[in-house]
Amino acid sequence: EMNEMDEPGHFTQFYEEDAFLLDTVAKFIGGSLEANGGGVVIATRPHSDGIEKRLNARGLDLAAAREQGQYVTLEAAETLSMFMDAGSPDPQRFAHVVGGVLARMSQDGWPRVRAFGEMVALLCAEGNLNGALRLEELWNDLGSGKSFSLLCAYPLQEFARTDDWKPFVDICRKHSRAIPTERYATLLTPDERLRIITELQQKAQSLETEMARRKQTEETLAADRIKADGVSRRLTAIIESSDDAIISKDLNGIITSWNPAAERMFGYTAAEAVGKSIRLIIPAERQHEEDKVLTWLRRGERIDHFDTVRRRKDGTSIEISLTVSPIIDGDGRVVGASKIARDITDRKRSEAVRERLLAAEQALRAEAERSSRMKDEFLAILSHELRTPLTSMLGWTRVLRARKLDEIATASALEVLERNTRLMAQLIDDLLDMSRIISGKLKIEQEPVDLVTVIEAALESVRPAADAKSLQIATVLDPATGPVWGDALRLQQVMWNLLSNAVKFTPPKGKIEVSLCLENDHARITVTDTGSGIPLEILPRIFDRFRQAEEPSTGRRHGGLGLGLAIAREVVERHGGTIVAESQGPGWGSTFTVTLPMMAEGLLRTPALSVDRYAASEEPVRLDGVRVLVVDDETDTRELLVTVLRDSGADATGATSVCQALEALLALNLNVLISDIGMPDEDGYELIRKVRALGPGAGQIPAIALTAYARRADRHRALSAGYDLHLAKPVEPNDLARAVANLVKRRQG
Repeated sequence: EMNEMDEPGHFTQFYEEDAFLLDTVAKFIGGSLEANGGGVVIATRPHSDGIEKRLNARGLDLAAAREQGQYVTLEAAETLSMFMDAGSPDPQRFAHVVGGVLARMSQDGWPRVRAFGEMVALLCAEGNLNGALRLEELWNDLGSGKSFSLLCAYPLQEFARTDDWKPFVDICRKHSRAIPTERYATLLTPDERLRIITELQQKAQSLETEMARRKQTEETLAADRIKADGVSRRLTAIIESSDDAIISKDLNGIITSWNPAAERMFGYTAAEAVGKSIRLIIPAERQHEEDKVLTWLRRGERIDHFDTVRRRKDGTSIEISLTVSPIIDGDGRVVGASKIARDITDRKRSEAVRERLLAAEQALRAEAERSSRMKDEFLAILSHELRTPLTSMLGWTRVLRARKLDEIATASALEVLERNTRLMAQLIDDLLDMSRIISGKLKIEQEPVDLVTVIEAALESVRPAADAKSLQIATVLDPATGPVWGDALRLQQVMWNLLSNAVKFTPPKGKIEVSLCLENDHARITVTDTGSGIPLEILPRIFDRFRQAEEPSTGRRHGGLGLGLAIAREVVERHGGTIVAESQGPGWGSTFTVTLPMMAEGLLRTPALSVDRYAASEEPVRLDGVRVLVVDDETDTRELLVTVLRDSGADATGATSVCQALEALLALNLNVLISDIGMPDEDGYELIRKVRALGPGAGQIPAIALTAYARRADRHRALSAGYDLHLAKPVEPNDLARAVANLVKRRQG
């Protein structure tokens, strides 16, 4: 075969094994070098090295041949890149690159050249058949002007498919001779050729069968590929349009895919994320989660709805729910993972809101249940506190009615009646004050108040009860403490509550200390007792409404509704101050501290304390010669008031209705009118309007509204209607007498 290639020509060699090709090329090139001709090898690096190894084995001095320009080697892919343009060889650049090599060899004295090239084989391997055929044509064009032989080589497996027969034929046509593969290159005798022909016929039949099977398989695969492509396109569309981030990664945590939703969610583009570690979006404090996930994935486990936190590109955090599925190859090996991340920020926010609402609802329910229990307890206490004095009052009333008592017993009975009446009046006043506090209608008058006077007045009101228990009361009242700006009566109410509690809870022969001093621009009042103390668990709630140091039970040792301290706190805080309770527990007594801001320096004007429920009794007021009309539909109240006024020396007359009152006003020369407000048919407001409509004389009579409607708004309404004074029931007899006397003096003055 080599002798046939001595003449210039374009030959092609098909081969199955590289060793056969390398032996063939070594003989082809070596024969030229040994015959004092030139040799050119344009091959891949492995093939070029194999050829040179065989040439050296023939005893050729390749180094000397290279130095003399007799032997030239070029790397096939690099040489291709010098003249390929958009998949096709450029004729001029080909002539310059390859033709230039052959021209230099001719100039160096090597006119007869053999060349081996596998550039066309590389183009075929890339699927660029048109480029390969065009390159073969350029080789032929180059051969028409040069004296050289060219051997091309193609691996036979490049033409193994049924539809490769036409490219095979086209390539053969571009050459002057096609040399068979190694299997058929040495057939000599007719018997050998007959044997081979028989084998070829058998193989041809088998190949036809195999090709038919492969064709069917390829058609099936093509149909499956079309379906798979459709599924792939749909999956791609789903992934691209998904609102959830869909990310894939390998078992080292390296990101391999990143959909648009992932870009929106985390802020990284696909170009920024793919190829990076998934730890890019994991906060430092959660890096351990990825280690666990990778461990689960390597075991082939799936992770469903794993709530966690990830980090965006801008550094902010996002709450997500992760579902991670292992990616398994055809051999059943886990090779990576697919992640679906859903933004659950809104869900978490809703859950947080729901939890807060649930907690608030539970707190409200607990508070409602607590309030209900406290209401029931309070009603039980109220019932007890009302029934206790009523029992004494009713009992002594019946005793007084049933038989005549001596002077001492009668005085004792009357004292019991008076004491319990005052107690009930105080209970009602406390209830009214608490109602005002709850409704936000507790009024605080503002004027300079001398706290020494306030404290001393409160002390006088509790001293009889303290003396009855042989209690020692020590006071340290700094007169230099300036005035505060506030309501004298309300502050006296606070002190009375604190002092009466101290008296109530201190055992006989105990001690109560009261102090007043100036401290950091605040007046500081302390009331300390050696009484029963306050349980530590109750101390934080001691100022709650309806709360007493003792839990409500049938064994309560001390009376009261548990409102006094709550009212005291409200009054103190309305004055801009604070009130604090301290105790080391039962048996250790207690200390209450009140602080009130001092008023700005100025003239001290201490208001005269009005006669009220906390004040001590005063000398009786006389009403001799004063004519008074009492109007009330309640017989008991009307007769009581008439009696009280007559005992003070007044000429008192009663009326049951507006009509009777008007008749009496016109018939009698009266000095003062006292009227109830809440009466049937026509009330006290209607009465005063009709009285004032009478004009000079009877229409100008001084009038007092004496009513159970005791709110500040009720007082304002009564005065606006035409009354000169408003008094709340129950009223002290002496207070009523003083009010009448003051109105008479005002009219006379």
